[in-house]
Amino acid sequence: MPLPDINLDDRTFDQLYAELSRRIEVYTPEWTDLNDSDPGVTLLQLFAWLAEILVYRINKVPQKNFIKFLELVGIPLVQPTPAVTELQFTLVKNAAATSVLAGTQVALGGSSSGPPTVFET
Repeated sequence: MPLPDINLDDRTFDQLYAELSRRIEVYTPEWTDLNDSDPGVTLLQLFAWLAEILVYRINKVPQKNFIKFLELVGIPLVQPTPAVTELQFTLVKNAAATSVLAGTQVALGGSSSGPPTVFET
């Protein structure tokens, strides 16, 4: 089973730019010209654009790096193991005599959602 795809950060350019714009009032209340023609606003747009590129690249981290990140935070990967189940066979009158050998496939009956689950002995 592959590792699930995750988004480390899902903010868009508009969200990043809006966050930067909200901080203008807090850190520089004397900055009043918030038009697109203002060089400061142009720099904010540039930083939001660069941050969006970084967010995109971070979300494309290869699976190998993702596994190393998990190991760094103490989450070891568990090796895959075969599923185990108990089967109960019912004898049917007048049925042909067969034996269950290794490699016999048995399907789980009564599945209404998706393909049937198949087990192999």
